[in-house]
Amino acid sequence: MIWNTAYELIYQWIGQYITPYFWNYAPVSKILNSFLASLTTVDINPDEMEGKWPMTILYSLYYEFGKTVPFSRVAGIRYEATAAKAELVFRMFNYTLGKDVFREGVRNFIQQQWDKKTPRVFVSEDIYTRLDEAAAGTADLPQGLTILSVSTAWINQDRLPLVTVIRDYESGDIILSQKVYMREPPPVPNNKALSQWDIPIVMLSENELDFSQTKPSVWLTKQDNEPRNLTIKDIASKDQFIIVNPEEIGMFPVNYDSCNWKMLSQFLRGPNRETIPVLTRAKLLHDSWNLAYAGELCFGIALNMTLFLREETSLVVWEPVFTMIDHVGKRIEGSDVYIKFEAYIRSLLKPLYEKLGGKPRLCEPSWRVHIRGLAKNFLCRAGYEPCVKEAREQYSKWLMETEPDKGNPVANEFICPVYKWGTIDEWEFGLQRVINFPQNSLERKQNERTYLLKTLAGCPKDTYKIQRLLNITILDQNDNFTDSDIQLIFNMLTGGVAGYTTLFNFLTEHWDTIKERFENRKYLWDGIVNSATSSFKTQEGYDMVYELYQTRRDQLESASGIIQEALENIDQEVSWREENLPIIEAWLDENLSKEQLQDIEVATDYTTTTTVTPIAG
Repeated sequence: MIWNTAYELIYQWIGQYITPYFWNYAPVSKILNSFLASLTTVDINPDEMEGKWPMTILYSLYYEFGKTVPFSRVAGIRYEATAAKAELVFRMFNYTLGKDVFREGVRNFIQQQWDKKTPRVFVSEDIYTRLDEAAAGTADLPQGLTILSVSTAWINQDRLPLVTVIRDYESGDIILSQKVYMREPPPVPNNKALSQWDIPIVMLSENELDFSQTKPSVWLTKQDNEPRNLTIKDIASKDQFIIVNPEEIGMFPVNYDSCNWKMLSQFLRGPNRETIPVLTRAKLLHDSWNLAYAGELCFGIALNMTLFLREETSLVVWEPVFTMIDHVGKRIEGSDVYIKFEAYIRSLLKPLYEKLGGKPRLCEPSWRVHIRGLAKNFLCRAGYEPCVKEAREQYSKWLMETEPDKGNPVANEFICPVYKWGTIDEWEFGLQRVINFPQNSLERKQNERTYLLKTLAGCPKDTYKIQRLLNITILDQNDNFTDSDIQLIFNMLTGGVAGYTTLFNFLTEHWDTIKERFENRKYLWDGIVNSATSSFKTQEGYDMVYELYQTRRDQLESASGIIQEALENIDQEVSWREENLPIIEAWLDENLSKEQLQDIEVATDYTTTTTVTPIAG
């Protein structure tokens, strides 16, 4: 691996030749070394990174720092996220200062304090000081800014900025502004909500798509933590688009006026699409969808930006698409629009899957294997007939085993499609395998059982299967299921409308029994209430949860706050749907053919009802 080799070689200089003055200065060398190793790997063998650097870590930062409360679930990742931001700040300066200036700064950092009287040590600020010195003879930084002052805001704040670019096509001006990027509803106003950054604005125009030009045209600077707009002259004519922050030079999404978005969408569907590099194509797509998700952009514009995907095969561009499909799909599932949305996604993924070929080829690159797997997974979830057929054929091998508990011959990728689109008998067979799973077996690992249980709970859209699982584990108190198993089932049921709706109905119908069973297991009581109430996204769901809260308020105990928070979240989801579903549906009606809409109906034929096998054990 080039990256590992590069990192170890760089460590000989930054880490051993010069060393941190104290242990708490060590992270800066690790971060700088990681950036330099990644940069080296991309230069020597970009295929090793498979396009995942920097996009994978950058998208993760957008999702985490765009939350209402970052790190609310896993506080331990804060350090890793901060380190990732610091690495991307070095990347930003490598672009905006230029490689030569950045290289000079790093060399000066390594050579600093080297004389016979001074030890070869450094503190965190030294690298920023050396970069400042290297940039001193250039005009790359506005007066009054330093590398350290710019970096501190980017690294230490638990937010990232959103830059909005509005072009006035009559006056020929561009108005630039910044604000905190929020992908979820913002928290109660506080100082962090007023965060500001010094932002390098790199711009390209349609008639000069020179992506080697990475020096900022201007800096959008902060001033006394007050919002500040900046007006500059446009760099393109009114019939040409502009691109701000190409190649994700800085850690910020960019929003444009609707006309510029329209011109970008049209260009990406044209013959010259690939004159825009894959990182920038991915950014334009990712920004548009996430801004629409956050309520900053019309969903019709975001959907227009996906039309070029019919001709796109780059893993770098496609990688974020699957996450966006998943996130948006969960918000609209259960509505009539969702059926049309699935049909559209199928229309995008089928050509991609067919181009890649359904079967792996000898010695094909790993990125091709990866993107085929993602496409197949999402097609299976949407009921793509060839995928479901293959999954059931593979699963039938297990059904015909004379001793099915000795091992599972079916690959994991086939399990979920069978439990979602297959028969009750097929699902029941899987349930039996969980119940009869051999304990303390050298041949079978417990993670096999865990995966089966997750798919048995999380994949079905048939309410009967879900009810049966809940009856066995909670009402019948089957000894083969532990408290951890039950908690896992609750968590998996939140992933789909059928799951959490069935769980809610189960809770209301068997309230007294469940409360008695979980009387001394507060975590299970809170768990079922949370999973049963927190995922609704419709007014009907809000009314159901509110009625439960009113009728059972005196019996909720520790779960009272859980339902109150759930009601607040559902109310926000209802507002989001009211604003966005009509736009999404209108766009889909305009862009889908009748044949594509009928495709999704064919898939539902796979859900059938058969005789239930008696439970064993």
